Amino acid sequence: MGIAERDYMRRDDEAPQIRWGYALVIVVSAILVTTFGVQRCSTATGKDRLTKGSLIVNINEATGEELQTLLGVGAARAELIIQNRPYHSIDELVEKRALPRTVVDANRSRLKTIGKTTEPRASIDQKAKGAFVSESALHISMAVSRILSA
Repeated sequence: MGIAERDYMRRDDEAPQIRWGYALVIVVSAILVTTFGVQRCSTATGKDRLTKGSLIVNINEATGEELQTLLGVGAARAELIIQNRPYHSIDELVEKRALPRTVVDANRSRLKTIGKTTEPRASIDQKAKGAFVSESALHISMAVSRILSA
């Protein structure tokens, strides 16, 4: 076999290779832009929707809808919380069997027994500035930065 016969093996006539790092950045950027745009538009309508984790809840005065903003709390658990009132401490939710310990621990920073149900201060500041970035978009951007730095 001569050089002429083996020369075909050296040719690089293949299609250019996709650089997956760049493709991933483009896809993630598109997702972030879409998420930001959708969230921005949905908050611009003026509807004050209650979402999971959006309130600091007074468990002694909150409505069922406000209680359902807590993580792991649906209609049934909200009704149990209301039936077992009053509470003198957050831990009484577990003692009175209104919520399991894991749910109370997950929501501890969002629960109180005195005062009014309010939005967290950071949430109010973000709305005032118009900075709306969803939690999932933040997780995606962190994952991309880890992949690209590796």
